[in-house]
Amino acid sequence: MGTSKSFAGSSGANPLLPSWLQPPPDLLPGDILPLLSVTLPAIVPSVPNQTQPPLPAEQVEVQPQPATPPIEVPPDSPTRYTGPRRKINTIARGASSNHFKLQKATSDYVRKGLGGANRAGSRMAVSAKTAGKLVGFIRSVNERGFVEAARDFGIGDVTGKTPQEIGPLLAEAFLERGGSIDEGISNRAWVETVVEAIETDLTDINAINAETMIVMLENYVTRTIELRLLQDIGAKILQISRDAARANQVKREIHQLIRGEVRRAVRPVLQATQRIEKKKLSSVGLRVYRQSFEYLQQLPIEE
Repeated sequence: MGTSKSFAGSSGANPLLPSWLQPPPDLLPGDILPLLSVTLPAIVPSVPNQTQPPLPAEQVEVQPQPATPPIEVPPDSPTRYTGPRRKINTIARGASSNHFKLQKATSDYVRKGLGGANRAGSRMAVSAKTAGKLVGFIRSVNERGFVEAARDFGIGDVTGKTPQEIGPLLAEAFLERGGSIDEGISNRAWVETVVEAIETDLTDINAINAETMIVMLENYVTRTIELRLLQDIGAKILQISRDAARANQVKREIHQLIRGEVRRAVRPVLQATQRIEKKKLSSVGLRVYRQSFEYLQQLPIEE
């Protein structure tokens, strides 16, 4: 399988997402105001200066920044994961769930192990590149529908095909070439996302819309962060758990925790960047990761 041509994303003239799309109900307005005012001043409406009108969005470079300064941790410190890893191992050895301890382990992993949301997001550069491609594809699906978007993107003519038939084509279109750990994480996460969608959600190709692809983007970002966390501090979960069932339970809890924070991050970032130029869509993927890590590092650290 292969793609016929590359696709850099659709025009920036139309909104990235449908105008009716709203942030998830558990996101309070105060959660996103600091983010938007700091990182996207030229895109988010504001009171213009009376003497100097704001520049158009296409003339302004989007420079994603963390909402809070990253915690400086030597990137090669052999002990940077010790605390979070110890907490995860304690959770795995336990007989029951402890949501607070899991939040603390995850928060410490981002804050201390990775050095804060900004550095953590940068570490996901490969996955962020794929996420940026997905954002471009979502925009195209929203503008022209899935069938036309698939043709433009190089997936091919999917008219009349079943989700099972287009699944391998959709998976291959977003795979990263190479054999590094980062590329392996990205590719595994995307393939698992496509398989899950086909098995649970995609029953009719004509029903695939921008909302469908946004959910897939959320699931992809969740899986990449989850796989990175397990690679860094959760490699021994199965080994030290009482049994396989307990190990799988811990992994499910990690997935659900990360999924909730990613869901808070994705849609507001997409809304804030819905008119960004196609050549800058990769920065949207990076912004999604940095904001997801920002929420994860802000998880409660006290009972």
